Amino acid sequence: MKLVPYLLAVYVITKPFYLWSSGLPQISDFVLLLSFVIMLFSVHRDKLRQTIVDNKFFFLFLFFVVVINLLYSVYYTNSDFLLHTIYYIFDALGIIIFSITMKQMEDSRRILSNSFKISLLVQLALYLLDLGRYYGAVRYMGTFNDPNQFAYYVFLSFSFIYLFSLKNKDKSSWIFLIISLFLIFQSMSTGMLVGMIVFVIIYLIALVKKALKTVKGRFVLMMSCYSLIAVSIVVGGFLWAGGNGVLNVSNTPLLSRIEEKIDRAQGNSDVSLWQERGYDRMIFYPQYNLFGAGEGMYSRFELAYHQGELHATLPSILFSYGLMPLVFILIWIFNKIKGTKLEVLCVYLALLIESFTLINSRQVLFWVIFLLPQIILIGDKNEKES
Repeated sequence: MKLVPYLLAVYVITKPFYLWSSGLPQISDFVLLLSFVIMLFSVHRDKLRQTIVDNKFFFLFLFFVVVINLLYSVYYTNSDFLLHTIYYIFDALGIIIFSITMKQMEDSRRILSNSFKISLLVQLALYLLDLGRYYGAVRYMGTFNDPNQFAYYVFLSFSFIYLFSLKNKDKSSWIFLIISLFLIFQSMSTGMLVGMIVFVIIYLIALVKKALKTVKGRFVLMMSCYSLIAVSIVVGGFLWAGGNGVLNVSNTPLLSRIEEKIDRAQGNSDVSLWQERGYDRMIFYPQYNLFGAGEGMYSRFELAYHQGELHATLPSILFSYGLMPLVFILIWIFNKIKGTKLEVLCVYLALLIESFTLINSRQVLFWVIFLLPQIILIGDKNEKES
């Protein structure tokens, strides 16, 4: 069992390295599978059973995933549905491994926190050494096959680092915020940029609420506001100069992408943002929002703008598996984050808002991060009180 936290660290560090096309098992997946096998032989069955009980709503959701995809696979004689089922089973294995490891071994939290830091530093080094890959001419995607995948991993890694830092009082998390923002900027992922902005705004609200409780905090807040005004004036001056040709920021690719997304969201483009993301199939085929369409064989949805996957996590779950499984997964998420402070919720609100722009359900770490509040923050508090 002592080996498992280090294997999970290897999983985190190797996760960004895609040697084969997306959707196929990568090196990190084999590492995670190995850690699960080792854990099975070293952990008492009662702990395994208890972990399943603690996450019963996720496993109820998984039951519907298996049944619905199996039925559609038989009906259409198509194996795509079974492939997506395997993804969710793998997510469940990840929940079991990380949950048991973080509960049993406090050192595992430090090891995992350091692994995310190392991974981000590796990705930064690859960019600075010009060893990463690009999508097209300008969108950086590091060692991933897609810039959005890259940006999402960066965003998720920072989220883990930040949450671990709340327990360890580690101030270095803000260095990794800067690194993460820099790397996400290079990827030009508008969804991840929105996620990071949401995180920063909600965190600042939490900080202000905390500062207003003390005289010293109110003074620091007042001085911070003055500093922010001064910085805003300086930045505004540069932007104004940019409009006059000194620093032309209006033509940067990222800003162009943001303007394009806004135009599509407002319906000022031939293809709306909702069509591009695949939301239109929820309108054309409303019956599937009730009992699920299964996940696969998207060519069935001929009325939709495109016949690819629906690029949103919770809407995709609703359309693919129906209302009841979505309710189960929402209950699971609520149970994991309830009772946490705003400085913790800022991560989850940002992740959930971002998840409406990208499908994250195949990512083990997306589900694992919801384990942290009860295991690290609430769990440790309860242990001390008892």
